[in-house]
Amino acid sequence: MEIGTLTSVLLGYSDPSLLYQYRKIQGDVDQLTLLQKLISPSRASILFDFF
Repeated sequence: MEIGTLTSVLLGYSDPSLLYQYRKIQGDVDQLTLLQKLISPSRASILFDFF
C-alpha cells in the first residue's frame, strides 16, 4: 500500500477492508485480517489532514 493509505489506516480514518475492496491494499486475506486486529477503532485520531 502507499504511504497515504497506510497513514489513513493507522490513524483510524479508513477501514482496511474497504481499502482492500478498492484495491488500495494488496495482499492475502489473512494479512488483511491481521491488520484489522492490530488496528483498533479506539485508536482513531482527530487529525483531519494527511498526505
